[in-house]
Amino acid sequence: GFGLSQKDTVKAPDYEYDELNGMVTATFELPETAFNLRLDPGELPCCITDFVFSDDRILCRPVNGVPLHGDGILFLNNDPNFMLEGLNRFPAGMKLGVSYCYFPLEPLADDPLFPEAPRLRAEAPRPAGKNYG
Repeated sequence: GFGLSQKDTVKAPDYEYDELNGMVTATFELPETAFNLRLDPGELPCCITDFVFSDDRILCRPVNGVPLHGDGILFLNNDPNFMLEGLNRFPAGMKLGVSYCYFPLEPLADDPLFPEAPRLRAEAPRPAGKNYG
């Protein structure tokens, strides 16, 4: 594939964020087949807990986070993300649901705590017969 890129980002068209308890729920539908998926749960350094994915074949591995005792993941830098693993390919049209609690580490006075929808970044297969040198 081409690798994960900003242009292959799918924002959750249907998501909710409860400011009182930090719970985020989102549903994604893949527009095309992908080999690799990355979930970006937010933008800020944060702690993610109570992570649940709709497909139990898929494992979510924190890329730039530190596992905490229990089920929490601590992300100390901006752009926290997870690689989704467990399937050789993610078919076009596949629907993925996710829920988790999102707790920013440094709430900013003038900025919303959850500025954007969660995103998936996809690495799509390359069309056969082309030279990508």
